[in-house]
Amino acid sequence: MTIDWWTLGFQAVNVAILIWILARFFWRPLAAMIEQRREAAGRILAEAEAKRAEAVAAAAEAVKARAGFAAEREAILAAARTAAEAESATRRAEADRRAGEIEAAARTAMAAEREGAERAFAERAARLALEIAGRLAGRLDASAVRAAFLDGLVAAIRALPDEERGDAASRADLQIVSAAPPKRSAAPAKSASRSIRI
Repeated sequence: MTIDWWTLGFQAVNVAILIWILARFFWRPLAAMIEQRREAAGRILAEAEAKRAEAVAAAAEAVKARAGFAAEREAILAAARTAAEAESATRRAEADRRAGEIEAAARTAMAAEREGAERAFAERAARLALEIAGRLAGRLDASAVRAAFLDGLVAAIRALPDEERGDAASRADLQIVSAAPPKRSAAPAKSASRSIRI
């Protein structure tokens, strides 16, 4: 086998031209395109990293804001709790004061009612005692009534100090009523009773 150097040379020149054409019109544009793509990918990665850093910063801000919101919420709740407790204490004090007033008024009313009832009972008992005493004295002889009651009453009044007896005698509404006629009579008293001067 013989080598044809001219064919080999032409083929080498063909290969060199082909490599030059490929390098000039294929490899360089392809490399430029790849470089452009690499740069675009780098830019996209850098933008993604910047966005990720922004997202991390925003998340940290959100956590900080959430903590601030929680602290503010706790402060608001504590202030509301304090205000509610103060309002509750004020209302409790007002209710205690009103209850004390109502209790005092009720005690006063009960005391007045009790006093009125006791006074009415005492008046009724006095009227009943006078009625019973009048009936009993009406059944007795006048001298026996005088001896039992009137003479003792006159003696007790005469035993009073002069000052008290003078005060009692000077009262216009003082009247001694007897079921039996007294020994000394003055002006006739109201109804059928008699009055005496002491």
